[in-house]
Amino acid sequence: MRRDDLGPRREPRRPVLRWRSAAGREEEHALSLVRPATIGRDPDCTIALDSRMVSKAHALVEFRDGEFTIQDLESANGTRVNGEPTAVRVLEPGDRIEVGDVELTFMDAAVDDAAAAGPVAVSAGSKAVRLGLTAALTLIVMLGLLFMLIGGPGGSKVASAKPEEKLAPASPELLARLRAASADSPVVKDVVQYATVAGTPPAKALYEEGRLRLEAQRWRDAAMLLAATVTRDAANTVALSAFTDAAAHLDRAASKALAAAESADYGMRYDDALLHADEVLQLVDQQDPRYGRALKITEHARSQRPR
Repeated sequence: MRRDDLGPRREPRRPVLRWRSAAGREEEHALSLVRPATIGRDPDCTIALDSRMVSKAHALVEFRDGEFTIQDLESANGTRVNGEPTAVRVLEPGDRIEVGDVELTFMDAAVDDAAAAGPVAVSAGSKAVRLGLTAALTLIVMLGLLFMLIGGPGGSKVASAKPEEKLAPASPELLARLRAASADSPVVKDVVQYATVAGTPPAKALYEEGRLRLEAQRWRDAAMLLAATVTRDAANTVALSAFTDAAAHLDRAASKALAAAESADYGMRYDDALLHADEVLQLVDQQDPRYGRALKITEHARSQRPR
């Protein structure tokens, strides 16, 4: 997201990320102007979050061009700022960052310190010590991460099984829209017409075709077919489970495509931006907020391409 979308800049004097750990403790990390902060489930990340909804390397916060930005690292469940999926975005104090199921807040701790201390001035010496310790700890973490990436002595990396990441469920609103739209879906009408001619129960044909589309990763078609199955056979719990699974995959695919479109548009790779934005338009309906955002990216990318 560009600066002109955000209004006047309010540069924080002591930028931090705050969040509540799984144990219920409030945690805080002071951000550096020179060293990026990685957020993820891997213990070697600058900010390690203990949640299966968080990818091993989920997001990156860094200071560039005079502003703090957050970038999604193609995570499984995406990164949201103030509830909006994003690929790259400039941060403002007070922004809420959702990484999987963990919420962090980008804050100017200097404002909180001043409010808590009242007229009492903060010691320059103690502040210098805190900044020095933060810089030293950040350097240690970054060196550890570099050591892990190169594989330690001999430069060989030890292969390890990738933990399975939990897929975030689709919102009730998305599930409701899919079920409402399924009756008018061309793919549903085609399967019902074929089943009628073949003498096959439509619900059975819809389910079988929906499973095939799900295995082929054709998320939109699968969600429509399985939604139509559930509408016709409400007692079919297997179909309901498959429908919610297809909807969750569809939701993630749309968010990842939108993030890729935003990233490409931000990086002035307009052909890629158009490609990913079109993918979003194919996946979601016009009532989905991502549809409107993809349209804006399409319009901007087309206006910037050489004629």
